Amino acid sequence: MVTVKATILFDGSLWLGIFERSDKKGFAIARQMFEGEPSDKEIYSFILKNYDELKFGLPEPFQLVIERENPPKSQETLPPKKKKRKRRKNV
Repeated sequence: MVTVKATILFDGSLWLGIFERSDKKGFAIARQMFEGEPSDKEIYSFILKNYDELKFGLPEPFQLVIERENPPKSQETLPPKKKKRKRRKNV
């Protein structure tokens, strides 16, 4: 299964398309410049017609690692009402 993600951004003078492809070989990126702001329809059409001509870099293997940013709250940081409820629950 191949997944392609297109991100279109304006760099101040040109519209730039960044195409990200991920498949079983890895993750690769290609760039394409557009003269004017492309519509969704134009981007979709561009991908259908020009996907094979995009110059993707060599696939890089990747592994998704998710780390928790907010560890569970300890008893000390709980508001007083929640502390009281938790104490009642444990009794």
